[in-house]
Amino acid sequence: MADQEKGALERREEVRPAEPTRIEPEYLPDVDIYETDQELVLVADMPGVDRGSVDVDLSGGVLTLTGRVKPRTPEGGFTCIGREFRTGNFSRSFALSEEIDSDKIAASMTRGVLRVRLPKAIPASRKIAIKEG
Repeated sequence: MADQEKGALERREEVRPAEPTRIEPEYLPDVDIYETDQELVLVADMPGVDRGSVDVDLSGGVLTLTGRVKPRTPEGGFTCIGREFRTGNFSRSFALSEEIDSDKIAASMTRGVLRVRLPKAIPASRKIAIKEG
C-alpha cells in the first residue's frame, strides 16, 4: 500500500481500561497482510490456539482478533516441577476504513494460523441530476 494513500486497514494502539484478572501473559500475534484488487487478507499466527478458542469481533469499525490458549496438563498423573515454555493468549486490533465490506468478512483457522478475508466494498457510483436554481 502506498504511503500517500489512506489504507483500508490501520493498526490501532488501544489502552485497555483494566488489568486482566488472569496470570497468563497476552501476546500480539504476528500478522501478515496481503492485498488484491478484491480484498485484504490477514494471516495471524496463534500457536496453540484451536478454532473453538478464537474470536473475531467487529465493533465500532475496529476488528479485534482474540485467541485463548488452553493450559497444558500432562497425561498420566505427572506433576509439572519446572516450566520453560510459557503459553499465553493472543489479542490484536485493527481499525477498518469504509473501503472494507464489513458484511462479507470471513475467517478460517488451520493449525494455529488464523486467516481473515476482508472484501473491499464496491464503490457506489451514480449520476447526480443538476436542477435549475
